[in-house]
Amino acid sequence: SYNALNLLTIVLIVLAAAFIFFAAYLYLTAGTQPDNVGKAKQYIIYAVVAIVVGFVARGLVSIVTGLLQ
Repeated sequence: SYNALNLLTIVLIVLAAAFIFFAAYLYLTAGTQPDNVGKAKQYIIYAVVAIVVGFVARGLVSIVTGLLQ
């Protein structure tokens, strides 16, 4: 179960990093399309929230398994 949890955490971080890089691309190329600045900010917020939720979920799993042992 810990291997699956570690794998899911790695996948989450990789996907969040991909969204952050895509948001950076949108932000840097938004000169002619100001709507892309808003989209980029939203993607960054979503990626950060996903990372936080992932780490909180991982912490909760550790706490619950510690209590059950």
